Amino acid sequence: MFRFIIFVLCYLTFVSLPLAGQAYVPFLAVEQLDAVKAKVQIDLDAKKSLLMLTRQADRIAAQPVKVSNVYGGLAQDYVCPDHGIPLSYDEKAAVHRCPKDNKQYSSEKLDAAQRFYVHMRNGRATKDLGLAYALTGDNKYAAAGRDILLQYAKNWAEYKNPNISNDHGHIFWQVLDEAQFATNIAWGYNLIYPALTIDEQQTIENELITPLYTMLQAKQTADRSVNRIWESAGSTLLGFATNNPVWVKAAIEGPLGLKEQIAKGVSATGLWADGSLEHHNSALSALSSVAEIAPQFGYDLTTDQKLRTMFAAPLTLATPAGQPTKALATDLYEMAYAWYKDPLFAKYLTSIYTNPAGKVDRLSYRALLYGLPLTVIPEPSSASPAVPIPVLIKNELK
Repeated sequence: MFRFIIFVLCYLTFVSLPLAGQAYVPFLAVEQLDAVKAKVQIDLDAKKSLLMLTRQADRIAAQPVKVSNVYGGLAQDYVCPDHGIPLSYDEKAAVHRCPKDNKQYSSEKLDAAQRFYVHMRNGRATKDLGLAYALTGDNKYAAAGRDILLQYAKNWAEYKNPNISNDHGHIFWQVLDEAQFATNIAWGYNLIYPALTIDEQQTIENELITPLYTMLQAKQTADRSVNRIWESAGSTLLGFATNNPVWVKAAIEGPLGLKEQIAKGVSATGLWADGSLEHHNSALSALSSVAEIAPQFGYDLTTDQKLRTMFAAPLTLATPAGQPTKALATDLYEMAYAWYKDPLFAKYLTSIYTNPAGKVDRLSYRALLYGLPLTVIPEPSSASPAVPIPVLIKNELK
């Protein structure tokens, strides 16, 4: 009888643990948070970035989010058929309007496309709330993030996505969008985790995070593409969020995982091998989202020189005026400069923040977390990778 009682107690303890059954590892270490708080006291841009983040989180927390239980469609469908520009949604009238002539449109296709933006906004909201909670300790941010996550957990079984193609999602029409959504859900869940009860942790992990991870992994078809990178990135971050090493290893080291994608998907020039700069920037964004926090969990993707050359390569492709050919995500280069201390990246950031024709304020959560001083640009060193300047870009994916 005594052994039976011990068994029951052990069993109840086990099932009450979060799904991963691992110790909690935050995306942002205590030392990093302390450094940011100290930085805010002496750096005006950092102070403004934190204020911008908390104001956004305040707006979200002040207006409780009602999560739709209907799937989101395709973003590209939300355009005016006459002018080809994005529509706007009039919430009071519940109609879609063209901002150019104010003409109204209505259809299920437009409703679904508009829901895409709502679901994406909700995903970003959980991340913003998590960041605000981690940086301020204010429980109102954790409470608002918890409510969004619990609603998605409750609604998961109700999403009836009619897309039957191979790349279908669940909450979203296509799995690519689901993967990008997952990265924000992972951030939000991980950062508000300490404020959740065990029951709430189990509900979110069992009814949202696990089926989301399972769906993303099921879409790992036998090819290399930007979609695959995002699926692996989303899966990895969900594994990080729950500190599940089995999930993480499969998404990083498994077939079509991130390491294989980098090895086979990046050309000798440092550009994504299909020759598309749009795909290159998207792939770089996905990889960076993992590299950003991977060291917390025993992985360091920044040591792969191919990742470093992915940052450098777009900066070698310039217009006659000397500007990059495509708009690059400045916040990614905040991380790249922090990782590599490469003067090429510092010069790019400086050109963006000091350009008289279009000066950009240094305001983002990544500038807040990772931004280094740019007042003195170091001289080039032999540590900078040699990146050939491509003249013609060809598709090298086979």
